[in-house]
Amino acid sequence: MNTNQLRKREIATILASLRLFQQQAENMDMAEIFPDHFINVSPLSSAEIDELYSVINITDRREIDYVTRDFVRRDCGVYGAVLSDEDCDVIIAEVQQLAEQGKFHHTGVYWIANSLAANGMIHPTLP
Repeated sequence: MNTNQLRKREIATILASLRLFQQQAENMDMAEIFPDHFINVSPLSSAEIDELYSVINITDRREIDYVTRDFVRRDCGVYGAVLSDEDCDVIIAEVQQLAEQGKFHHTGVYWIANSLAANGMIHPTLP
Protein backbone atom coordinates (compact mmCIF):
# COMPACT_ATOMS: atom_id res chain seq x y z
CA MET A 1 0.00 0.00 0.00
CA ASN A 2 1.20 3.46 -0.84
CA THR A 3 1.24 5.54 2.36
CA ASN A 4 0.29 8.60 0.30
CA GLN A 5 -3.17 7.02 0.04
CA LEU A 6 -3.57 6.91 3.82
CA ARG A 7 -5.14 9.80 5.69
CA LYS A 8 -3.21 11.58 8.43
CA ARG A 9 -5.35 10.00 11.19
CA GLU A 10 -4.67 6.53 9.79
CA ILE A 11 -0.94 7.16 9.62
CA ALA A 12 -0.94 8.61 13.15
CA THR A 13 -2.72 5.49 14.43
CA ILE A 14 -0.29 3.17 12.66
CA LEU A 15 2.69 5.09 14.04
CA ALA A 16 1.27 5.06 17.57
CA SER A 17 0.60 1.33 17.24
CA LEU A 18 4.17 0.69 16.17
CA ARG A 19 5.50 2.56 19.21
CA LEU A 20 3.14 0.71 21.53
CA PHE A 21 4.16 -2.62 19.98
CA GLN A 22 7.81 -1.66 20.35
CA GLN A 23 7.37 -0.79 24.03
CA GLN A 24 5.44 -3.97 24.80
CA ALA A 25 7.96 -6.13 22.94
CA GLU A 26 10.59 -5.15 25.53
CA ASN A 27 8.71 -7.21 28.15
CA MET A 28 6.66 -9.70 26.15
CA ASP A 29 6.97 -12.22 23.34
CA MET A 30 4.79 -10.53 20.74
CA ALA A 31 4.77 -13.60 18.49
CA GLU A 32 3.21 -15.49 21.36
CA ILE A 33 0.65 -12.77 22.04
CA PHE A 34 -0.28 -12.39 18.34
CA PRO A 35 0.25 -15.87 16.90
CA ASP A 36 -2.06 -15.26 13.92
CA HIS A 37 0.13 -12.39 12.76
CA PHE A 38 3.45 -14.17 13.11
CA ILE A 39 3.00 -17.45 11.29
CA ASN A 40 6.42 -18.46 9.92
CA VAL A 41 7.81 -14.96 10.56
CA SER A 42 9.19 -13.23 13.60
CA PRO A 43 8.22 -9.76 14.83
CA LEU A 44 10.44 -6.84 13.89
CA SER A 45 13.22 -5.90 16.27
CA SER A 46 13.17 -2.52 18.00
CA ALA A 47 15.68 -1.16 15.45
CA GLU A 48 13.60 -2.51 12.57
CA ILE A 49 10.50 -0.85 14.02
CA ASP A 50 12.40 2.45 14.20
CA GLU A 51 13.31 2.06 10.53
CA LEU A 52 9.74 1.20 9.51
CA TYR A 53 8.46 4.10 11.60
CA SER A 54 10.72 6.46 9.67
CA VAL A 55 9.57 5.08 6.33
CA ILE A 56 5.89 5.47 7.21
CA ASN A 57 6.39 8.80 8.95
CA ILE A 58 7.79 10.52 5.87
CA THR A 59 5.71 13.63 5.59
CA ASP A 60 3.69 13.77 2.44
CA ARG A 61 6.21 15.39 0.10
CA ARG A 62 3.52 17.69 -1.24
CA GLU A 63 3.47 19.33 2.19
CA ILE A 64 7.09 20.44 1.85
CA ASP A 65 7.37 20.68 -1.94
CA TYR A 66 7.25 24.45 -1.60
CA VAL A 67 10.68 24.37 0.10
CA THR A 68 12.64 24.93 -3.09
CA ARG A 69 15.91 26.76 -3.65
CA ASP A 70 13.95 29.90 -4.56
CA PHE A 71 11.86 29.66 -1.39
CA VAL A 72 14.96 29.08 0.76
CA ARG A 73 16.72 32.06 -0.82
CA ARG A 74 13.71 34.34 -0.25
CA ASP A 75 13.07 33.11 3.30
CA CYS A 76 16.69 33.17 4.40
CA GLY A 77 17.72 36.26 2.46
CA VAL A 78 15.52 38.72 4.32
CA TYR A 79 18.62 40.35 5.82
CA GLY A 80 20.66 40.15 2.63
CA ALA A 81 22.27 36.70 2.96
CA VAL A 82 23.07 35.08 -0.37
CA LEU A 83 22.96 31.29 -0.55
CA SER A 84 24.61 29.06 -3.13
CA ASP A 85 22.75 26.15 -4.70
CA GLU A 86 24.76 23.84 -2.44
CA ASP A 87 23.72 25.77 0.67
CA CYS A 88 20.08 25.62 -0.40
CA ASP A 89 20.35 21.88 -0.99
CA VAL A 90 21.78 21.34 2.50
CA ILE A 91 18.91 23.36 4.00
CA ILE A 92 16.32 21.46 1.95
CA ALA A 93 17.82 18.13 3.04
CA GLU A 94 17.60 19.25 6.66
CA VAL A 95 13.96 20.29 6.15
CA GLN A 96 13.20 16.87 4.66
CA GLN A 97 14.90 15.08 7.54
CA LEU A 98 13.04 17.12 10.14
CA ALA A 99 9.76 16.62 8.27
CA GLU A 100 10.32 12.87 8.29
CA GLN A 101 10.75 13.07 12.07
CA GLY A 102 7.65 15.22 12.41
CA LYS A 103 9.76 18.10 13.67
CA PHE A 104 9.55 20.56 10.79
CA HIS A 105 7.53 23.75 11.06
CA HIS A 106 7.13 26.16 8.16
CA THR A 107 8.50 29.06 10.16
CA GLY A 108 11.68 27.12 10.85
CA VAL A 109 13.50 27.41 7.50
CA TYR A 110 15.27 30.64 8.45
CA TRP A 111 16.27 29.18 11.83
CA ILE A 112 17.43 25.93 10.24
CA ALA A 113 19.68 27.96 7.96
CA ASN A 114 21.04 29.95 10.94
CA SER A 115 21.82 26.73 12.81
CA LEU A 116 23.52 25.15 9.78
CA ALA A 117 25.59 28.32 9.23
CA ALA A 118 26.59 28.42 12.91
CA ASN A 119 27.75 24.81 12.64
CA GLY A 120 29.73 25.54 9.46
CA MET A 121 27.53 23.31 7.31
CA ILE A 122 26.54 26.12 4.94
CA HIS A 123 28.43 29.27 4.01
CA PRO A 124 26.12 32.12 3.09
CA THR A 125 27.56 35.37 1.84
CA LEU A 126 26.55 38.14 4.22
CA PRO A 127 26.27 41.86 3.42
